[in-house]
Parts: sequence; structure tokens; C-alpha cells
Amino acid sequence: MATIRKRSGRWQPMIRRSGHPPISKTFSTKSDCIKWSRQLEAQIERDLYLPNHGHAHQPGTSPLSPGGKQKSDSTKLFLYLYVRLTYICH
Repeated sequence: MATIRKRSGRWQPMIRRSGHPPISKTFSTKSDCIKWSRQLEAQIERDLYLPNHGHAHQPGTSPLSPGGKQKSDSTKLFLYLYVRLTYICH
């Protein structure tokens, strides 16, 4: 669960999970802060969040793959594992 605090009139959630660096962002409203933190925590739980990309990662998508083409399950798995290993090794 995120720790939410008020700083200089703005709201900041701090999300700390084992195996991930601390993640925070600042919002003008508390409701936006709570909504963002819940969405991010759900992505982390499903192992879809990669901090070095700054957004959720969808298995089967990669900067190396051409967009809009259907991929086989083995290609999706390979690309997903490639991105995860790249993240772990850096």
C-alpha cells in the first residue's frame, strides 16, 4: 500500500515494493494521487511495471518489434523475457 503525504500543498504517494525501486509522483488533488497509486500497485502486482520504461509493459511489445503485426505466443514470450532480463541486468 502506498504512503500518501501532503507536501507544500500537493499530494505525493510513495510506493515501496520488494524488488522494485521506490516510486513517487506529485499530484494537486488527493483523489488523483490515490487513483494513480492504486493503478501502479496493481501493475506491480501483475508484474507489468518496468521502472526503466516509466510505464506499464505489455508482454509481446518491445521497441525491437514492428508495431501492428500479430506475433506468435513463443515470440511474445521471448520478447517479454528479453525485456525483463534487460531490466534485471541493468
